[in-house]
Order: sequence, then C-alpha cells, then structure tokens
Amino acid sequence: MKNLKKRWYILMILCTIVALFIMTAYNYEAFKKSIQENAIDVGCSSISNISSRLDAYLSQRIEVVHTTADTIEFMMESGIAEAEIENYLVFVTEHYQEDIDENFTGIYGLFNGTYLDGAGWIPEEGYDPRTRDWYRAAAEAGGNTALVSPYVDAQTGDVMISFSELLNDGESVVSLDIKLDHIQEMTETIALGDAGYGFVVDSDGMVVAHRDSALKGEEFYAPDHVMYEVLQGAYESEHSHFTAEIEGEKYVVFTDTLMGGWKAVMLVEEEALFHEARYALMRNLLVSAGISVLIIL
Repeated sequence: MKNLKKRWYILMILCTIVALFIMTAYNYEAFKKSIQENAIDVGCSSISNISSRLDAYLSQRIEVVHTTADTIEFMMESGIAEAEIENYLVFVTEHYQEDIDENFTGIYGLFNGTYLDGAGWIPEEGYDPRTRDWYRAAAEAGGNTALVSPYVDAQTGDVMISFSELLNDGESVVSLDIKLDHIQEMTETIALGDAGYGFVVDSDGMVVAHRDSALKGEEFYAPDHVMYEVLQGAYESEHSHFTAEIEGEKYVVFTDTLMGGWKAVMLVEEEALFHEARYALMRNLLVSAGISVLIIL
C-alpha cells in the first residue's frame, strides 16, 4: 500500500513538473515574442518620425520654389524687364538665406532665353542651361517642382540639391540650390536610444547624409559594396523592417520612403535591439523556475 502511494506521489510530482515546464515554456515564448514585437514597433515608429521631419523640410523648400515661380511668371507676363527680374532673384535669395534657411545658396534660372542668377554667379562662356540637370529635370516634370538628384560640390565638398520648376511658357525654368547641412544634422540623430545609426540615400543609392559625414556622396547601391544587401532590401522590401548581415554582424534594418524616392535607413545590431528583452526574459524565467520549485516543495 505504501509503495503504491509512493508511486502515485512520484507520478504526481512528475506530472506537476511537466505541466510547469510546459507552462513556463509557453509563457517564455509568448513574452519573448511580445517584447521583440514591441522593440520592432519602436524602431518603425522612430524611422517614420524622422522621415516625416525630413519630408516636411523638403516640402517647405518646394513651396519656396513654387512661390518664386508664380511671382516670376507674373513679372514675365507683365512685361517686366530682365534686369528687374534679376533684382528680384537677388532680393529673394538674400531674404531666404537670412530669414528662412542659411543653407539656401541661391535662386537662378533661364528666363526668356537668358540665364539670371540671384547669387551673382556669372557662367563661363558657352554655358548652356538647357544641358544642366536642374533644367532637364524641370522640363521632364512638366510644371511640377522637380527634386534634382544630389551632387557633391567639387570646391566645398558639400552635398547640394536643386529644386526646379518649368514656367508656363514651357521654356523658362526657375531653380533653387540648398546645402544639405540640416538634413545631415537630422540624420545624425537617427538611432534607437543609444543603439544604431542611420543614413539617407537618393533613388540611385547615393549617400545624401550619414552619421559618418565622410561617406556623403558615396554610392552604396553597388553589387560589391558592403551596404548593397541593405539598399536592395530598402528598395525592394514591402516591409518597413528586415534583417541583414553586414561584415558578420546581424542587423535589423528599419527603412522609410521620402519624396523623390529617397530612403531613410536605420540599422540596429540585433544583439543591441533585443538586449533588454533578453534580460527581461531571463528574469521571467528565473521567477517561473522559483515558483515551480516552491510548488514542488
């Protein structure tokens, strides 16, 4: 009789241990999934927030070009002389630099076949505005404000960008150049707490801004580049996050699309992203194990 009770007792203990193990394993997986999903949500929210700020900055500059284009169209239709139009370009260039954004470098364009520049730049002999990217982009946009591909200024090393718009006559174009210093400053804030870093690339994979400013102007979207897999995922993935391996390290990549097909990208090491989650899981596991031991005792 005693042996039978003993066997039943041992069986109950084993069943209790198995049940507690299953319950603990289930809770562990559920808690782990919940914490990881929360970390991913925070990352997606972070990159979405910075993308909204970058888009707002670019949109404001587009509005400046559009407003300037409307004014010049009115002046041209009113028969105002080219000298007066040039004076207006000088005025708005100085105004925008002082009151709106010091990164404005000048408003210029081709008006009634004559190149005029608000910053006072005089083109070299043989200069043809119609062959320039800012003019061609405006012509292709057909009256919408065009976001011209960034370029690196040969003299200053600054990454520049142009916004240009075709006027109603179908030939004249107004354009605005700005340095991307403010976008660089915003890009340097891309991170998840103390983890990760970010960069912005244009639709062709050229680095517009990066935490490491020395990488500005570099082409990331090249098959032999270490960032090729990241850029490929950013351009082709239907999701706002994915995983990638860079030089042996696993990263979670968060990405969002800006106007003009630009991409804002944030990379966070997988270990760092789920660091707090692992500690929380271990605490949960130890508590569950402690409770199990107490129940068995």
